[in-house]
Amino acid sequence: MSMSVLTGLVPDVSAFSVFKSGDTVVATSVGGAGERWIRLAKLSGSRPNEEFVTDIIGDIGTIPTPLTGNYALDTTTVPDCPACTGTTCTATSANVKVMSEGKEVFVKALGPGESFTYNGRNDGSGVAVTFVRGEALSATCPGKGGMTGPQAISVYIVRIVPPISAAQTNIRTATTTRPDEALTPLPPIASTTTAVPVTTKAGMLPLAVIGAIGLAGLTLVMKRR
Repeated sequence: MSMSVLTGLVPDVSAFSVFKSGDTVVATSVGGAGERWIRLAKLSGSRPNEEFVTDIIGDIGTIPTPLTGNYALDTTTVPDCPACTGTTCTATSANVKVMSEGKEVFVKALGPGESFTYNGRNDGSGVAVTFVRGEALSATCPGKGGMTGPQAISVYIVRIVPPISAAQTNIRTATTTRPDEALTPLPPIASTTTAVPVTTKAGMLPLAVIGAIGLAGLTLVMKRR
């Protein structure tokens, strides 16, 4: 496989404390390959094609890898309608839903800079979410519908701690020569982070990035399949 180095701006400076050189990540950039990273998700797993997302910095969009611990997240941002111009405007808050094994278990409205932690499963697992800042679509405001243009992008910090005895099930469709491998339990992970499924924004370039991250400029080494 050929490799290329991509360097760009991180969604939030917290990325430099979450990621370290050699981490495997899934990244999404806007405007071209690299340039501005709007989503960085850390992966953890025992073998290739069996990774799970443990941390997310940036927008909670469509990440092609399941979250660890059979968790999922969904978010909706609320626009500041009086101040809206164009297709997007500043979000006054974000409504965050936590799903556990397909069931909604927790809902919380967060203002910019606010956080919550969910740990209601009694198995040692937990989900921590911080809403750093965000945008919302102006089309949801009265009299603002019908416009097209750039889509809303928000920044979250997500961390998921998996169960003490993690046994992830129904995680994906197997793509290896061993279909049963997709259901192989993974060893416990000390502490990790999660991501939320969201509609992919127009103009984004999703990139599956595997390799080292040089934190001086967040350089990601991408192996093209």
